Amino acid sequence: MTKTEQHHCITFLNIIMMSETLMEALEDIKGTHLYRHELKSKVNLLIPELEKIIENDLAKVWGVDDNAMYHLMCQQKELIHRISTVRPETWNMLNELLDMYEKEPNEFLSRNDLVINS
Repeated sequence: MTKTEQHHCITFLNIIMMSETLMEALEDIKGTHLYRHELKSKVNLLIPELEKIIENDLAKVWGVDDNAMYHLMCQQKELIHRISTVRPETWNMLNELLDMYEKEPNEFLSRNDLVINS
């Protein structure tokens, strides 16, 4: 898989994750004047269609099996949830931390006394 294909698959995975996050958010506002069942129904139909399109390519993106892919998707979902619950002024700092990790992962981990468990 080329870098471009990998990028497209990751982008598509993000679309699926955002759709699932939207479903959860709609469920959270159920019973309020903001809730619209029609919208939830449409998003609910969208997710399986999106998953069908990419299911054969997802494992190629990170080279992992279905169980590991499911775990990665759950981690991404948790991260999205956590970021969405902190104050917006914190987002810039979180971005900077990710930049520092991406530039020098080993240095970042050792400087902060962190260990990544596989």
